[in-house]
Amino acid sequence: MRGLSRAASIAHIGNKAGDVLLQILEQELDTVYNCIQVYRFCTSTLDLHPQGGGRTTSKQPFIGAGRSCALHESTKNPPRAFPAHVWKLMEVNYLGSVYPTRAVITTMKERRMGRIMFVSSQAGQIGLFGYTAYSPSKFALRGLAESLQMEIKPYNIYVTVAYPPDTDTPGLAEENKTKPLETKLISETSGVCQPDQVAKIIVRDAVQGNFNSSVGPDGYMLSALTCGMSPVTSITEGLQQIVTMGLFRTIALFYLGSFDSIVRRCMIQREQLKAADKRE
Repeated sequence: MRGLSRAASIAHIGNKAGDVLLQILEQELDTVYNCIQVYRFCTSTLDLHPQGGGRTTSKQPFIGAGRSCALHESTKNPPRAFPAHVWKLMEVNYLGSVYPTRAVITTMKERRMGRIMFVSSQAGQIGLFGYTAYSPSKFALRGLAESLQMEIKPYNIYVTVAYPPDTDTPGLAEENKTKPLETKLISETSGVCQPDQVAKIIVRDAVQGNFNSSVGPDGYMLSALTCGMSPVTSITEGLQQIVTMGLFRTIALFYLGSFDSIVRRCMIQREQLKAADKRE
């Protein structure tokens, strides 16, 4: 995420100023992190945390905001226990957007102007194998963005929610270390974008006041398919969604069939390997 943040800063106001802005953002992120720690302390004191405590039991550092694994393989805790990494993903991806938004919204209302940008993911538009922990934290951002847009639109404040594809950042490199085979094969059906390319598109859409920001043909199709009751920037955008919905749904069904086939093949291969090990 930091790689994408730097690219977005530079895309908006140039290299030198972008570095200055990034330093400011990093300072603000430290403040947000402290807010999260206070929140976790309070939930621990009041016993409101899903695990009954304000701290996760894992001593391993949590790097990045993405992790791929099947839900039934994601934790050694009992079925009723709340997986620690699921809570951590919600803290980083969802609450990490809520806290800074609350910090700036009052000032924006007073000025009667502003732009708020949330970075979700294409995994926040479609659920895929291995993202049972990650996708919900990104889907949540859309609900936040849609509700918030309706609340603050009268104050001339606009929300943009971006759905970037796999982007060549340190976070993706870390995620690939633990990504299941099924997820890798599905991810290979689309390419990996460069941070500069993604950042320019996100910044452009935010400046133009677009609610949805997508990258590439697949991103455009996903945004049209999942538009639902989301706001539209123009009548033209709404008409395009209406006209293309049937065609895109047909294409999406072929994609889903292909993904199911990948998961099925991997399951068969895994079972065959287990059977072979038992025979030995």
